[in-house]
Amino acid sequence: KSTDELVFTIDGENQITQRTMLYHWHKMIELADIADRQTRDLVPYSLRHFMITQRIMSGLSFRQIADMCGTSVAQIEKTYYHLNDEIRLTNAVADYRRNADGTIEVLKEEKTVNIEKAKEIVISVINDALEGKAEITEEMQLIGGESLLDSMKLVEVCLALEDLADEHGFEFDWTSEATMSKSRSMFRSVAALAEEFASQSEAK
Repeated sequence: KSTDELVFTIDGENQITQRTMLYHWHKMIELADIADRQTRDLVPYSLRHFMITQRIMSGLSFRQIADMCGTSVAQIEKTYYHLNDEIRLTNAVADYRRNADGTIEVLKEEKTVNIEKAKEIVISVINDALEGKAEITEEMQLIGGESLLDSMKLVEVCLALEDLADEHGFEFDWTSEATMSKSRSMFRSVAALAEEFASQSEAK
């Protein structure tokens, strides 16, 4: 209610003793089943340290945390600056792996595309190619007299699918001899193209 009232009190009149506080603190630590609680020498102030660490790791600036905790930016930097270095290092090497021969390999996150997701992707790409001027259905033909896509638009769609496939960790093949031999079935409809996209994703 006011800035000078007690925080830890039972009756609002008397402060809880440090001995009582520590008794309940150790009970909470025991119930939390922290494996290394004996060696870490945890105290109530550890909660503040944990909170600040988590806020830094979540991306808050030192200024935001200093304001939150009622301390100076300099004090936060002095105590926690090493965490920023750890974050930078982790982010810098997150997509790389050092092989046994010393070479560095760029890692791609592999995400298999199921058929429903593939349909969403294909419909979105076709909608972009047609500039939203037509309703895209799964039965819509992509080649032939009834297709709304001319040859240039169809190539545009395939190139866009190439880029999206790369984001999902696989190569979308629509130009090889093997693929072209089945191109009429692959492009007969939106659903067929989505099935091929999903199939190539699973085969990566």
